[in-house]
Amino acid sequence: MNSGSRLRLLYLGLVAIVVLSLGASPASARSDAVPSEDGWVTLGQAMTLAQEDGAAADSKWRIGVLTNDGGNPRKCVDADPGTPYNGGRVYLYDCQAGNSNQTWTFRTSGSGLFAFIHKDSDGRERALEAWLGDPGNGQSVLRYDWYGWLHTPQNQMWFWPSDDHTHYANARFGHHCLEGDPNTANLQIQRLQLWECNGAPWQKFVFLQV
Repeated sequence: MNSGSRLRLLYLGLVAIVVLSLGASPASARSDAVPSEDGWVTLGQAMTLAQEDGAAADSKWRIGVLTNDGGNPRKCVDADPGTPYNGGRVYLYDCQAGNSNQTWTFRTSGSGLFAFIHKDSDGRERALEAWLGDPGNGQSVLRYDWYGWLHTPQNQMWFWPSDDHTHYANARFGHHCLEGDPNTANLQIQRLQLWECNGAPWQKFVFLQV
């Protein structure tokens, strides 16, 4: 083998080593990384993770609705960026990593009630709220200034009526479950509403820390 061939083989070997080294980035070496799209958990698990982090009040999450096939969520609870005011729209939209419209902070009263807070572009904290209209099936949800735990009626407060902590319902106003409207499931923007609790996939929500 002449010197030119040896140099060419050496060059190819070095290229292969560089490529392999760039591709070798094991997940175990990224303990501080944002959880992957496979990291969805129930509310109970999310609360445990937040408490372990020592920052439950500031822990931020995406809220995804489960799919009919039992896979990872494809749609997440989204605060419409075009309505950054009281009464602003909330709907389900394609889950997107890094989308601040899908970032929510959950808070707990310590007595089984929860609130879900979104910081709008005007800097104000607004809570996921059940509309004070007809408390029947199809009731709208929106976002409104967070008034705290003493506010009545308690239409900004939610509780988990099921053992698996994947449903949530209005605590005092109607006792219906949050639901992605199945009639708009094929649209990019899916309506978010309250409906009689029935255990359907569109009433089951999970969380991904962001």
